[in-house]
Amino acid sequence: MNNDWFFDKFALIADAPGAVPKMRELVLDLAVRGKLMPQDPNEEPVGSWEEYESDFKIPPNWRWKQLGSLGLCRTGRTPSTGDSSNYGEGFPFIGPGQITQNGGFTAPEKTITLYGLDNTTEATKSDILMVCIGGSIGKAAICRERLGFNQQINSLRLERD
Repeated sequence: MNNDWFFDKFALIADAPGAVPKMRELVLDLAVRGKLMPQDPNEEPVGSWEEYESDFKIPPNWRWKQLGSLGLCRTGRTPSTGDSSNYGEGFPFIGPGQITQNGGFTAPEKTITLYGLDNTTEATKSDILMVCIGGSIGKAAICRERLGFNQQINSLRLERD
């Protein structure tokens, strides 16, 4: 399969039953094997990274890295509901219920003002949001717009080179 064939057939593939999860699985598999991008032989080899001990087996070309070393990790917070200037038209404010099992978002139940956004934890495009408390722990999604999120969600903003 080549790129031209794939993109020519994309609509047909995407409409097949169960296609989206299968495509996600394929992309993840290609990513972890380093097949999505050309490999730069001048890049630092993974073997020179700092080692971490773990009980889990990983492929020999992978290395453990502390999550906090990848970027900025933050926990959400809820603006005071007693202050009406926090809520109203403006930005989505989400909790665990707005992150779906398949990595998307549903419509927010609440919106917050710019003032409210200053009183919560803000996420911006490309931040990774993950439910960290409750029965839906582990649900995750990539942020597509500026929004606020509550204390049941953590975020990771990756450092960009």
